[in-house]
Order: sequence, then C-alpha cells, then structure tokens
Amino acid sequence: METETSVLTALDIEEKSGCMISMVGGGGKTSLLFRLCKEWMTHGKTVIITTTTQMYYEPDCPYADWGESETIREQIDECGYVMVGQNIFTDPEGGKAWKLQGISAEQISSLRPEADVILVEADGARHKPLKMPARWEPVVPRDSDYVIGVMGLQALGKPMEQACHRPERAAEFLKKQVTERITKEDMLALALSSRALRKHCVGEYRVYINQVDCQAHKEVAAEFLKELEKNQIKAAAGCSKDVAVILLAAGNSTRFGENKLRYTIDNEPMYRHIVKKCLKLPVFRWIMVTQYDEIQQELQETPMEVVRNTHPNWGISHSIHLGVTAATHADAYLFAVCDQPYVSLHTLENLLESYRRERYGLAAVCYEDRWGNPNIFSAKYRKELLALQGDVGGKRILLAHQRDMLAVSVSEEQELKDLDKKEELL
Repeated sequence: METETSVLTALDIEEKSGCMISMVGGGGKTSLLFRLCKEWMTHGKTVIITTTTQMYYEPDCPYADWGESETIREQIDECGYVMVGQNIFTDPEGGKAWKLQGISAEQISSLRPEADVILVEADGARHKPLKMPARWEPVVPRDSDYVIGVMGLQALGKPMEQACHRPERAAEFLKKQVTERITKEDMLALALSSRALRKHCVGEYRVYINQVDCQAHKEVAAEFLKELEKNQIKAAAGCSKDVAVILLAAGNSTRFGENKLRYTIDNEPMYRHIVKKCLKLPVFRWIMVTQYDEIQQELQETPMEVVRNTHPNWGISHSIHLGVTAATHADAYLFAVCDQPYVSLHTLENLLESYRRERYGLAAVCYEDRWGNPNIFSAKYRKELLALQGDVGGKRILLAHQRDMLAVSVSEEQELKDLDKKEELL
C-alpha cells in the first residue's frame, strides 16, 4: 500500500474515455477527486469536475457555469479540465473558503460529450471522516460507471458524535449510542451496507480508505482491505494529499566556521537528526537538496533522493526551485532545513496531520507569535515558489497569504532554532 501507486490502478478502474465516477461518504472526497483528475490528465484524458451537492472551490481553478458549452470547451482546451456548477459563493461558515454550487444528476449526464471523464462529488459530510446518509442522500447520477465510497481512518476510536456526519442515523444503524467510540467493525459495516456507503450505488462499487497518515493507520487499513476483499469488494487505501518532504542542506555555513551540517550532535552529524525523523513520516517522497558529496554518499542506502545544488551561492531560492522541480506530481511540499536538529518527530507529525486534515493551502510551525520552519506549501503555490529569487525563502509567500495559512504551535522555542553559530548549541 504505497501512496505512489495510481489510485485508478489500485481501485481497478478501467482507464477509458467516457467514464463517470461518483464519490460518496466522508474522509476527503474533494482531495481524492482532484487526485483522480490529475491521474486521468496524465493519461491524456480531459476531465470535468462537478457536484450534485456543494464542494470546495479553489479560486485559481478553471470554472464554467452549466449550460455555457463554449466556455466549458475553451477551459478544457486550455487547462485539460474544468469545474462546472451553477454558482460560486463564499462559505458562510468559514468566510475564507469558496464553494461550488452543484447541479442536478440530469444536468451532469448532459455533460458527457464535453469531456473524456466526469468526476462527481455526490455527497456531503461536513468535514467528518464518516457519513451515514439521510433519506434523500446521496445524489448519484444513474449513469455513473463507478461509485467510490470514501471513509477516513481518523474516525477510528473517536465518539460517533464527533467523527460521523448524521451520527444519530449511524447510531441507529449500528445499534449503539452516539457517545460510543467507532470501531473497525463499525466502519466495515458502514462500508458493506446498502443503507450506508453503498446506498443508491449504481455501476461498480469501490471503497477508498483515506487518511492513512501513520504506520498504525497503514496496519489497520491493510486489515480493512483484507475484509473488503473477502466480501468481493475492490478497495484501496492511502492519503489523497500526497506530500513530498524537501530537505534543504546546501548552505555554506559561513558563520559556523566549518560545515555545520556534518558537525556532531549527540554522536550524529547535525543533518541526520532531521533526516531520521522525516523518514518516519507517511509521505510519498523524500528529497534532499545539497551541495555536499559526503551527504549524498551517506544517504545512498536510504529512501532519500538527493538533488545536487551546484550553485549554492545563488541563495536558498535555488534550492527551493530544485526541490519543487524534483517533486513531480506532489500535491504539497513539506520544507525543512537541516540545521534545525531540535525539531521533534511529534512536531513534524502534527504539522503533516494538521495540514492534511484542514483546508488550508499553507501550514507553518510557530512558537507564540513567531513562525519558523518546517512549513508546508500546497502545489497551488508552485508558481510562486519557482518565482522566488536570490536568498529569499518561502516566508515571503506565507506573509502574502496569511489567511490561507494554518499555524501549528510547538511547546518549546528551541524547536524553531536553526544553528548558525557554535555557541547556539544546547
């Protein structure tokens, strides 16, 4: 179960033109939908993204109202995909988020001639990892070729009233109280039932176990997949937000007096502390940008890919360019610097899990009111990252988009400390 694997392949979805896929349930349907869009486009297919309910909308995504056939074709010709709905409005609950107002199942079916593939968000879950549908839900177009039921593993072990949309209906179905915690057996029952995740299912049914964000989740997900296979249901598990870790280690250590990255701290070179922690994160790629032969050689036996920076004097922006360019197909980039050995694994895990859980395009660790590294940038900021010049890092982008930034607090100020001088060592 590797996140690099194509979801289309993992779910055994035939890669052919004229396909309509509807997604129901909870646990990150929108993120999964955009990942599938990217995969279809990799295969040269044009895509329409739409919804029968409401879904989040990124302001820089191509958009057309239903019925504007000429605009739909123009956007597809230019971008390869387009979002189609009735209206775009600001989410009244959050204020900062934009939402796309959906169209009817019949209107969606009329779009088939306009693109090779139609991806439909056919259910809403109010950000909850699980969903028990109401009488009128979900609204799945009758000519869907596949229906993917999505479940988020973050529900496991949490009270039903916290982790499930429409918890009273789920409690009635499972014969439990809304205050009781959700078990693996509960999730399996929801996945198998035509009253729950399979409700109104047409075409071929698939299940995607989302939010597999740590090793423990991987083990649980593997058990789910075995049980679903026993029930002859094709399924896959992973995280629909693929993050690439990019470690920056190309500085000249001028103020330190020697190569600080190889300076020994607690019997290990400084840079190895952040490397060992990052390799424990559930991401799909690890990239090290460095100018040093020794670091490249020492990382040969690890999953870390090394990108050589032969022009370190061009500033940190050049290392950022190299890392982003190498991280092809990533949905986001987690940047960390290798002269920050006191960052804890807990902080890294919390940053990653918080970013994947929330709907922000940026995330940064902070102590009180001071931001620092590491931080995460959605791929929607790729152009801005590649536009940085000289010795200017990503903080400029964070400052420019503070409303789209999630702050993740650390309890110890030393975690944010990057070591420029030997006297700063603890």
